[in-house]
Amino acid sequence: MNEKIRIRSHKGFTLLEVIVALAIVSVALGTLLSAANNSVRLSSKIQLRIIAQWVAENKASELRLNKNRLSSGVQSNEITMLNRKWLIKTVISSTPDKQVKQINVNVFLANKPKLSISSLISYVAN
Repeated sequence: MNEKIRIRSHKGFTLLEVIVALAIVSVALGTLLSAANNSVRLSSKIQLRIIAQWVAENKASELRLNKNRLSSGVQSNEITMLNRKWLIKTVISSTPDKQVKQINVNVFLANKPKLSISSLISYVAN
C-alpha cells in the first residue's frame, strides 16, 4: 500500500483563524474603550468637585475678611466661576465660645440645587 503523502505548505490564515483573531481584538478594544470612557467621566467629576471646593474656599475667605459684619443666619447667593453657575448656601452660627463664629459653606450647581458638591466648615474669631 503505497499512499501518497502530501505535504501542504500554508501560505496564509484560514477564515476561521481570522474570525477568531478579530473576535479577540474586538473584545480587547471594547474593554479598552470602556476603561477610557470611565476615566474621562471620573476626571470630569473630579474637576467639578475641585472647582466647587474653590468656590467654597473663596466664599469662606470673603466672610472671614468681613468678620466685623458677620451676623448669624442663612445666606444664599449665586455666582459664576469658570463658565458655570454655582449656588452658595452659607450658614453662620455661634459656638460655645462667644468670640468665635462657625461658617458652614455648601456649594451646589445652580441647576441642581439639592445636590451638594462641596461643603466647608470654617471658624472666625471676632
